[in-house]
Amino acid sequence: MPDASRSSGVLTASAVIVANPCNLKSVHITCRANGADEYILKIFDSEDATLTGNTELVRFVFNGDLSANNVEADLHGVLAREGLYAQVTAPASPDAASHFAFSVEFN
Repeated sequence: MPDASRSSGVLTASAVIVANPCNLKSVHITCRANGADEYILKIFDSEDATLTGNTELVRFVFNGDLSANNVEADLHGVLAREGLYAQVTAPASPDAASHFAFSVEFN
């Protein structure tokens, strides 16, 4: 049987990905941070937005010093004991040329 994964679908803001134990397979990101814009994506082992004491599994930082990026990070099935929560920090008023979106694959 193939190693099938579930997907969060394309997201642009903080969200609960899954609220039960799972394996984090990969993260896909497309981003252009123009000018002073900065986007930060953190994925936590957490079933909700209450992050006190939860483990940050991975972090990505994109800022205006970079050109447009398409990133895939293979996490090799890292075990999340509670679930997955994605925290996005984005500029309040982004440059018109900036964009950010991501998806998370898990099983």
